[in-house]
Amino acid sequence: MQSLLPRFWLPISIGATALSKLKESKTENSLLGSAARGDEDAFRRLKDCYSPFLRRFVNKRVGPSEAEDILQDTWIAIWTSLNSYRTGSSFRAWASAICMRRIQDHWRRQSCRPKNADWAEELETNGYVQSDFQSIELQQSMKVIWSALTTSQKELLTLYYSDELTLKEISLALNQNLNTTKYQFYRAHEVALGALNSNGVSGVELFEVFK
Repeated sequence: MQSLLPRFWLPISIGATALSKLKESKTENSLLGSAARGDEDAFRRLKDCYSPFLRRFVNKRVGPSEAEDILQDTWIAIWTSLNSYRTGSSFRAWASAICMRRIQDHWRRQSCRPKNADWAEELETNGYVQSDFQSIELQQSMKVIWSALTTSQKELLTLYYSDELTLKEISLALNQNLNTTKYQFYRAHEVALGALNSNGVSGVELFEVFK
């Protein structure tokens, strides 16, 4: 099934430059190995590169008053768990999974669910949204999609489109089977298309717009 939306459908900013330089220099695995052996300087370098991504990851899901504590708990957990990280796999996905568990613990303690940053509001208030999405027609279409999705579906699509995790990485972050993640992902798109069609917007036309 073709994806309904491009990766930039939600505001995205993950410190791509820092992460790109880290990966291009092929130093990430070396830093991870050193950090796992207790090298605090190596760990600080990793933290500097990934902190912007994790901060945005947390801020999408909890209020500002809770975000800092969750981030601190996440980095402590990463530091103490580095020996369990498998070199060669996605560190970003592994760190996201640890962070997601801290966020879920917070939701359980507070008996709440993710705030899932209101995408419609983000469109209207953030200047870095691509200009293609600033037309009233597309804003309305995206509002229809967002209002039709369940909280879990919003979370899944946020992980994919905004956090830029692959489906395999999302299954790790959500601690669920990859096939389950794939089914939920495609089901969310079916719901989105159904909502658009019910509101008189052709899914085929939107595929043309978003491809």
